[in-house]
Amino acid sequence: MQEADYMDSLPGNILSDKKKKWFIAAFVCINLFLSCYYLDVWITPNSTSRALPVITKYEDHTISIDKYKDFTGDKSQVNGHYYSDKAPLSTMMVYPFYYVYKSLGFKDISEDKLKEYPIYIWETVGLKDGRTFLLPKSSPVFIIGDIICGAVPFVIIVLITFLTVVKQRPKFSPVWLAVLPFYGSFLFAYAGTFTGHLLAGFLLFLGYILLKEKRLFLASGIVAGLAFATEYPIGIIFPIWAVLIYLNEKDIKKVLLFIAGVAPGVLFAMWYNYHVTGSAVTTSYSYVSNEQYKGVSNIGFSYPKPEAIWGLLFTRYRGILIYAPLLIVMGWYVIKQNVKNISNGTKTNFLILFIKNYFWITFLFYILLISANAIWWGGWAFGPRHLIPVTIIVLYEGTVYLSKISFSKYFFYLLSILGVLAVWVDKSTKIYMLPDNPNQFALTDVIIPDFLKHKFNTNLLPVFAFDAPPSLSIYVWPVLFFAGLFFLSQWYTKLFPAPIKAATTQQKQAPKKGKRK
Repeated sequence: MQEADYMDSLPGNILSDKKKKWFIAAFVCINLFLSCYYLDVWITPNSTSRALPVITKYEDHTISIDKYKDFTGDKSQVNGHYYSDKAPLSTMMVYPFYYVYKSLGFKDISEDKLKEYPIYIWETVGLKDGRTFLLPKSSPVFIIGDIICGAVPFVIIVLITFLTVVKQRPKFSPVWLAVLPFYGSFLFAYAGTFTGHLLAGFLLFLGYILLKEKRLFLASGIVAGLAFATEYPIGIIFPIWAVLIYLNEKDIKKVLLFIAGVAPGVLFAMWYNYHVTGSAVTTSYSYVSNEQYKGVSNIGFSYPKPEAIWGLLFTRYRGILIYAPLLIVMGWYVIKQNVKNISNGTKTNFLILFIKNYFWITFLFYILLISANAIWWGGWAFGPRHLIPVTIIVLYEGTVYLSKISFSKYFFYLLSILGVLAVWVDKSTKIYMLPDNPNQFALTDVIIPDFLKHKFNTNLLPVFAFDAPPSLSIYVWPVLFFAGLFFLSQWYTKLFPAPIKAATTQQKQAPKKGKRK
């Protein structure tokens, strides 16, 4: 391949012809299948709190969950009625899909099917088999929510990262580089679950990307506002980004555009609050019925706590570096480069750069925010689930940074494989239903022992669709995962082969051996 031909085929033009579009379609389909392989239909507090208003809205035209209140502990009691204590957007997004599903006459997963295998997630609270605690009519709501609010956002995040990475023309395969950091982190544990974390994180991530474009301030505000309507704590980002916009752009009009974009999402959340509590600024969380959370009128926030910051970053209990191990690789090379710059005498005003930097300021304030929460560890969870929105941004920026430098493939692959295997055994057993115990390391104390005892999560596509045994279906996923990535990587190499190095001037001028003219 000549150099000019190679330049025409560079990844920056990845959507420029039919073959490359087929590649992107395959990339999306393979990742969507891998993300939907595990689809959660368990009756658990967080997911069920989001699902029940969908059912009652369809059945009784109300978002009050009085009829099914005993199926979740995450609820609020307001004026004698029970409601979900969650922000509303994830529930509202699922409802129209559920309405169409029911209108077309599709059936729920049968009770016999749901009770076919034991459910082990409640063992730590004394319930040996969770099959006694099921609501079959909720199964389609969960599956729709798993896909719309979990798998789809996850895949789009990975796709955006991949498309950004290929533009850097990395020496390392962009497929492995863009995909492994996300599947090898606790983010993947929540793909295929009906929670608000990935949806809110995706919307905030999209707002962040648009903000960095420096011309889409209205659009950035719109998606950030929607992120707030999915998870209220994200609201701390609004004033921070408004200030950063002014510091970087020196244009009050752009700040006002961003604020105008935020307004619809905030107004929607306020309308929902008024409908439930009678006050636009009082959330349903202020009326939680769970004794553990009663009296929390400010959604549980006070002041940042050092022990919480340490716990969120470094501990095996909820440390982001433990549950997203490739951040160690990324952090190592960022630190190494900055030390090199300083040793070379590079003069940089780090304080000014930091203060005006969207990434670092967002990361810092979000960590401080969650560390100020009364339940900063997130209750029952795999990893620091409250940090999911900012973790998406960190993994994205870290991956893009790696695509621009040379780094150890062995270091990258080692932590990638460890991360993927850790999340795989977690999804194969407890997913997010891990005991709230700071003295335990969930992976070695709960997840691996359950895995070795074959106490499997049976919410798998092969089990639902083909009656395949869980003990077989569990082991199929890693095979499909690595085979899928290998296939995509090979295909990408054929689409964008490495250029043939041009001959040096000396080689060109050297006389060729052979017959003389």
